[in-house]
Amino acid sequence: MSCWRILMLGLAVVAVVLPTSAWSCAVCWGGDEALSRGLNASVFFMMSMPFVVGGSILGVFYVAHQRAQGQKWPYVSWQQVQTWFRKEDRA
Repeated sequence: MSCWRILMLGLAVVAVVLPTSAWSCAVCWGGDEALSRGLNASVFFMMSMPFVVGGSILGVFYVAHQRAQGQKWPYVSWQQVQTWFRKEDRA
């Protein structure tokens, strides 16, 4: 027998003898509700990270481009912000 077959046979024996080691998915086996919510939150977090990192990198390039064009960041002056809040207070 090759080393690969012995390893696979050993893993199969462990999975049969210790069935709880094969129950790794909390959602599939109807596990604890809090555990399922945590698993779903972690999947959402992991799936959102590429968008956050990519958006941050693109944002840095966008701000650098705007600064190279001679525009200040932010483009809105403090007086404009104050007038917006005054308009909302009057409404």
